[in-house]
Amino acid sequence: MFSGSDLQSFDSLSPDLPQNKGLEANSIDLLLTKQPAINMTPIFSQKAVERCHVILPDTPQPTGAIRYEGQYYAFVKFFPTVEVARQKAALMTQRGNQVLLTRVPKGLVLWVLEADARRVEKP
Repeated sequence: MFSGSDLQSFDSLSPDLPQNKGLEANSIDLLLTKQPAINMTPIFSQKAVERCHVILPDTPQPTGAIRYEGQYYAFVKFFPTVEVARQKAALMTQRGNQVLLTRVPKGLVLWVLEADARRVEKP
């Protein structure tokens, strides 16, 4: 639980919030709801998804993708650290995209939902 001095520190670090003198420690939840939500994009094991290739409506060449819960997610980018991967996932989510992260041996991969993707069948 936060003390009164913790609340003062919180207020001084949040210049976009009005200064709330006399708030009780249990009011911190109200203050936190005014802050942008921290992106908690789930990180999946590669074993939890099916890797494949898809054709997107605006691209003639197949692109790497994964299938998760019946939907296709196209490859966006590899990231070596969780922090950067989550930041980029949050940015894409704020822009209206649905994303997933998968863990690979050297980092994480960001994938974006492609509702119009068509799976490329193996020959």
